[in-house]
Amino acid sequence: MPLLKQLIVIPARYESVRFSGKMLAKILGKSLIQHTFENAKRSKKIKHILITSDDNRILEHAQDFGAEVVKTRKSCPNGTTRVFEALKKAKITSQTAIVINVQGDEPILNPKSIDKLCALLENDPKIKMATLVTPIKDKKHFDDPSIVKCIFDKDFNALYFSRAPIPYMKNKTGAYQHIGIYAFRYSFLETYCKLPDSPIQKAEDLEQLNQ
Repeated sequence: MPLLKQLIVIPARYESVRFSGKMLAKILGKSLIQHTFENAKRSKKIKHILITSDDNRILEHAQDFGAEVVKTRKSCPNGTTRVFEALKKAKITSQTAIVINVQGDEPILNPKSIDKLCALLENDPKIKMATLVTPIKDKKHFDDPSIVKCIFDKDFNALYFSRAPIPYMKNKTGAYQHIGIYAFRYSFLETYCKLPDSPIQKAEDLEQLNQ
């Protein structure tokens, strides 16, 4: 494997609490995971993409549409640890590599979001991890526990993520929704995967709350 400066890894589980097998569900003639992969390929900064899964049905399907795949174990506790395991299996271990974790169920993620996150880490060596948020425009989303909310300080450092409606908004406007995409430096990803699950991570069931 050549020395890579940046790459995208797409973790894709077959099992899902709300919709088992959703990665293979067809949308306009293509599976969800294929749409996500092809959309990620539109990134202008990153051309190397891996799909990782614990399920052969997803891996074989991904190979059929031309993706590079890595099989990971079923016991990976979350997508981030699955990404790291895939990197090790693919023998990608550059400590300075920038790794973009794109969730497998993000078929309409703007590729510019990928490039923006990658540029953040390229331009500031102090940043070890970054993610994205967007304003909540639908008031119903503010109360929806499936929509993760984020609060941050004046310098855009995340303070907390929650499924609860935070911060308190009298008119339910002005809050931000977390977008399921992360950028890591390989060295920090390695550190993260050694951390035990924190109580607050278990309570919210949000992997970004590990500390």
